[in-house]
Amino acid sequence: MKYLVMAFCLATVLLPVASPAQLVVFDYSHNPAGSNIYDTFQAQLTSWGYTVVERQTPLMDNSDAAVIVILPMFSYLRNNEAYTVEEATWLKNFVDGGGGLFVAACTYSGDQACIIDLLAPFGITQTAEAIAPPYYDQFNHFELFYGVSALGHLYGNAPAIEVAAPSTAVAGNGTFTVVATYQGPHPAGGSGGALITGDNEMLGPLNLPGEDNLRFLENAFSWLTYGIVAEEPISLGGVKALFR
Repeated sequence: MKYLVMAFCLATVLLPVASPAQLVVFDYSHNPAGSNIYDTFQAQLTSWGYTVVERQTPLMDNSDAAVIVILPMFSYLRNNEAYTVEEATWLKNFVDGGGGLFVAACTYSGDQACIIDLLAPFGITQTAEAIAPPYYDQFNHFELFYGVSALGHLYGNAPAIEVAAPSTAVAGNGTFTVVATYQGPHPAGGSGGALITGDNEMLGPLNLPGEDNLRFLENAFSWLTYGIVAEEPISLGGVKALFR
């Protein structure tokens, strides 16, 4: 019984109010054909208790989302219109108002042409550099990296990004940056944060289990939805299970 009480106390610290499943929206507004590239990633999010949907409706219709996910669609993306300045401004305001944003902006010019236009308000620009082999273990945002020793995968590489204010570089290999975060001014009611990575290849079915990628992604979505990450050995997913 004392263990249950201890677990409940921890849960009240991490999740003061029992919350319904958080809505994670994969934005396909600029890729209406959709893609199955990220099916495994979506299934993993569902297994962690998130409600995952794909939408082809306009980006600015997603104000009900806890987290908006925008990912490159490889060759499909080249045939679609870029995001607009109006959409980029709306997305920054969405995050500043308490929403979460997860973006993988692959730095190959064809694949990321529709995405990089969104990231100027966050201080993110493209670079031709990449980490190969794809392994990086230099981190400076401690909360996101509980239980994480390294990120990487077997196939492809880890494209780098250029990071300037208001975002902060948080992961790379000491030479190139791969992951950045932005923390908005919103004090409560969500993270009000963005996580931007150049390493979209991490999210593919063969690379997702590599290194500590899954632990990092679980931490990332916990931070983007609840604004907090559970330390080892009890994951946020385990604490959430107490409410089911």
